[in-house]
Amino acid sequence: MIAPVRLTLALGLVGFAALAVFRVPHGALWKPAVIATEWGHLLAALALALVVPWDRGRADVASWLAGASALALLSPTLRAIPVALGVDARLSAAIGEPPRSGSPLGIPGLGRTPKPVVVRTLSLPAADAHTALPVQFYPSAQPNAPLVVAIHGGSWNSGEPSQLPEIYQQLAGQGWAVAAVTYRFAPAFRHPTQSDDIAALIAGLKERAPELGVDASRLALYGRSAGGQLALLHAAKARDPAIKAVIAAYPVTDFVWSWDHPTNPRVVDSFATITDYLGRRREADPDRAVFRDASPIFQVSTDMPPTLLGHGGRDELVFFEQTQRFDARLSELGVPHLLLGLPWATHGFDANLTGPGGQLWSWSVERWLRRWLPV
Repeated sequence: MIAPVRLTLALGLVGFAALAVFRVPHGALWKPAVIATEWGHLLAALALALVVPWDRGRADVASWLAGASALALLSPTLRAIPVALGVDARLSAAIGEPPRSGSPLGIPGLGRTPKPVVVRTLSLPAADAHTALPVQFYPSAQPNAPLVVAIHGGSWNSGEPSQLPEIYQQLAGQGWAVAAVTYRFAPAFRHPTQSDDIAALIAGLKERAPELGVDASRLALYGRSAGGQLALLHAAKARDPAIKAVIAAYPVTDFVWSWDHPTNPRVVDSFATITDYLGRRREADPDRAVFRDASPIFQVSTDMPPTLLGHGGRDELVFFEQTQRFDARLSELGVPHLLLGLPWATHGFDANLTGPGGQLWSWSVERWLRRWLPV
């Protein structure tokens, strides 16, 4: 019975290991791909345990399959090493500071565990004064702390402020206060409702700054996916001197380009998602006014705050080219910026802060904030 069990486990690991290397063909495999790329080192340990036959026999098919799976599952960590070797110099050049000693990449799975922060739930008015939206507030132990406003992802039609809170706990433990906000969802509400809600919530947080113990004149915006688009768009349009930095992970930056370069419809239906959010298809917007109005790449100017971007090179939901093109636009405008490209990573690489993508990203976020929003 031992050999069939080993072979079955090895075959299962082969399937999972493939997700660490290849783009997923269906949306149902996206989250497993995040696990394979950012928790792959743990699965590799299981694969290595299958390499040696349990009955002390000679290497068999299961051994070879398990060995190949282990290599594939370890490949994200191995591919992270050259990124880690170069990111400090790139960050230092972007922020105008000397390089730091030490590596941003430690042993996967052994990253820092933040001290838990007691989270407060606030209620603030949306752009529609009759609607209240929840805000998860992570207080800082420091008085008059700078504030990071975090905006969740979810294709503009779902999500919640408590999404992936680990980095918020980490930042709050290091002196930044964090307010994780939400917005009204598509398709019931279309652009610019979401942007208007973010603007209203930021105004509400500024009004309550003395009560919350934060400095309303020192803010940063942090967004993931749809939240990254909203963060970049607000920073580009508002031109608020209080916003000292913007951080966006795997954001949509150009809806015109998105429509012309749709994703695999079995992974995500780009046309339906964009139509629900913007309220129209491209052919109903011949001059592209609405598409351009919602696209940070068309709104950004030389007044854009210093911008940190992060994106996985094999992202199946929002193509890496989105952020590459926005990064090039920031270069044209002379805006301080950095794109942290993670070749192995997919959408949501920051779900595990102790994985290769999570370690490099959280380290870069912390350095970016220390430069532009010092504690």
